[in-house]
Amino acid sequence: MSRSGYYKWRERTASATAQRRALLTQLVTEVFADSHETYGHRRAHAALRSSAEPWPTTTAPS
Repeated sequence: MSRSGYYKWRERTASATAQRRALLTQLVTEVFADSHETYGHRRAHAALRSSAEPWPTTTAPS
């Protein structure tokens, strides 16, 4: 890999998928913290679905 290619890669913006995953991570973290860290994945999912804020639903596992 050339130096210029590396620096160009390093400075580029995050992809749409990376942005969606970052948003989803933030939302899940907030729901978990608001529940005093007691919600499991089913209750966290239900809380996210019932919230007014839109969230990405088509994120395949990596």
